[in-house]
Amino acid sequence: MNGKDLALNLTATATFGLNTETVAFTGTAATANTGLNLKLDDTATTGMTLLDLHGVTNGSTVDTGDFNTAFTLRGSLGNDSILSEKTAHVTVNLADGGVDTVHVAHTTPQADAVTIQGFTAGSGAGADFFDVVKDDYSALAVTTVAGVVAPGATLTVTATDPANGLILSGNGGGQINSQVQAGQLAATGDGGFVELAIINASIISNNNDAFKGIIALDDGTDTGIYQLTRNTDVGGVATVLDNSGDFSVVLIGILKGVGDAGALAGGQIA
Repeated sequence: MNGKDLALNLTATATFGLNTETVAFTGTAATANTGLNLKLDDTATTGMTLLDLHGVTNGSTVDTGDFNTAFTLRGSLGNDSILSEKTAHVTVNLADGGVDTVHVAHTTPQADAVTIQGFTAGSGAGADFFDVVKDDYSALAVTTVAGVVAPGATLTVTATDPANGLILSGNGGGQINSQVQAGQLAATGDGGFVELAIINASIISNNNDAFKGIIALDDGTDTGIYQLTRNTDVGGVATVLDNSGDFSVVLIGILKGVGDAGALAGGQIA
């Protein structure tokens, strides 16, 4: 660092050892945001529980790679771009940063859902972003409608990769009860608390089996980001998600401390 750019691929040739729990970087790279560029590898960083970048002043780019042990990544003081690969078991802390973006594959298994602390909701200065990407981590454009408070919003599901999303706001306006029971954001099973909250929103959706979309909703304390997969309609109105069998959901990310999903701007989940 110290005015120099640093690209470090933490592969087996850069092993820290089993007893190295914290890896920290400090200083200022010459090129903001990309001057500190890190990629992790599970054979290199075994035993690490904290990757601490809060001493870096002008941003970073981090790829969690195939690191598959639970750890916390504390972002820098600048604007960070963090790719959370599907097996990373990562908690990302953005409390120190500027405008940060966490990239998450829509195919992330629920057991590996990324937890994000210090996420700034809204459209003001310093607002952060949850960027939904493809299974191979390439870019994906998702158009998300924010602040849905009335029943009957439309979610157009698409094949292979989601292209649209809804942010349900049960707290704003009170027209629908789309808030999940407290502490139940991971209750995504058939007929579980998350599906019930979505059913309460009476979402209109094209009836295409295995097509996908993105849903965000809260439990009054945190906000969950989900991939919704449309199933063949099992009853009720064919174009409405009014039965738990009509769809399935997988939790791919949690925004800790964002207690009202309605505070999110549409472009923040994209």
